[in-house]
Amino acid sequence: MSTQPYKCESCDVDGTFASALKYPEDKDPESKEVTYGVIWQCPECHEKSLDLCPLGPVEPVKGSCLNCGGEPGEGQPCPDCGMAHDEMLAFLRIEESSSRTFEKAESAFDAGLYRHGFAILDALLQTNPDDAKLWASKGTQYQILRLNQAAARCYKRALALAPNPLLDVALACALSDQDDPGGALAIYDALIERADAEEVHAIARANRGNLHEAAGNVELAIADYEEAIRQEPSRTTHYQNYCRLFTKRKRWEEAL
Repeated sequence: MSTQPYKCESCDVDGTFASALKYPEDKDPESKEVTYGVIWQCPECHEKSLDLCPLGPVEPVKGSCLNCGGEPGEGQPCPDCGMAHDEMLAFLRIEESSSRTFEKAESAFDAGLYRHGFAILDALLQTNPDDAKLWASKGTQYQILRLNQAAARCYKRALALAPNPLLDVALACALSDQDDPGGALAIYDALIERADAEEVHAIARANRGNLHEAAGNVELAIADYEEAIRQEPSRTTHYQNYCRLFTKRKRWEEAL
């Protein structure tokens, strides 16, 4: 359920959070995002258990079922999952208004309680749909799970409310992971043209270099990597990207 820690049936103790990811982990970027998995490990017998969770509502509106994303009528059970409103709130552990805070959502995600964390954010978004921070946080958690389509939708909602260059970078990464390099490239081009912060400019150059490298545009990639290194000489990943380009092409001296 991932609304509370998974309890080991053999040892009768709460498991510890191990990892979480889109399930099944399909290599096809167009695969439908329906379920994610949370893995718990027993601290005594070390057995691992997989907890499958439904995606739920990506863009909740007032009246959305926070369990499955359905649209029940007022006072009616959800036609998709069958849960009544009060039952749904209790199941997701958000029946008390004091449980619905941004800080408690962040703590839930840190503990692996993804379903509980998403339910808190969704409840907050139902009453505060113009809060860019809530949309950005939800997008970040989706991206951690590699639910990139859902992440992109949330990032777009956040960016429509408040400009944020680093969130533009996150959106571009989500699009790239959806096999949309054109959409990602357009974002990086715009950031490089208008970004004031050197950090943002350098990250955009490095990430654009990755897209050029993947497309075989070696000279364009080299130019971007070198500019990223010039602007941020202390960021290790810029050198790693540059080295990878040469290593993949067996240009060993340049890689060294």
